[in-house]
Amino acid sequence: MKKKLASTMVAFAVATVAFAVPAAAQGSRTDPDSPTVGDHTLTLTDGEQRELNVLDPVNLTEPFELAQPDGRIKKVSATSVDGVQIESGGNASKFAAGGAAPLASTWHTWAAPGDGNWHTSVNGKAIGGSSSAYQAGYKVTIDTNALSGACVKVKGFKQLTTPAGKKYYDSFWKSIGCAGPGGEVTGTVQWGSVLAYEQIQVKSESYLIGSAGMFQ
Repeated sequence: MKKKLASTMVAFAVATVAFAVPAAAQGSRTDPDSPTVGDHTLTLTDGEQRELNVLDPVNLTEPFELAQPDGRIKKVSATSVDGVQIESGGNASKFAAGGAAPLASTWHTWAAPGDGNWHTSVNGKAIGGSSSAYQAGYKVTIDTNALSGACVKVKGFKQLTTPAGKKYYDSFWKSIGCAGPGGEVTGTVQWGSVLAYEQIQVKSESYLIGSAGMFQ
């Protein structure tokens, strides 16, 4: 009994320390009147030019995943934005350096304490959608040694229009299900022609014990 109680307390402590940010603090959108986010023409390292809505401060010199119209995914980085050469670090005078996922691993860890609340993960990999109809796919795993299952929401983007007729994207969260320890939750979400980081929200199924796992 003491051994079981000790392992439970350790799992709770790990989940409590490792969660990222309260869910209410997260969100991103393109400002239809901003010159630094929204529609931009990116010239990629392979010479392709792509119109994308840049929502997050993605480091454009770091590799990101770019969806192709035929469904393939290629890993690229950008050399210029709207004809402006990108300097080392991805600033291009108006884009802040971010932290795109390294190619060595597209998996990221998550953890949520057992408090009945939704918790937002760290940024996942950066992806660019192939069209306004593009759907991003997520896979979320729950550790086999977790003492509680978890429910998952994933980040997506919807296109909206201002009263003046300008189009922009706003983020939203979509529930894709729950799973127990050792299980996984998968699903797709509307993404569009957006370049941004994947992200999830997770809630432990227990109000006393936390849960943890990985996502991509």
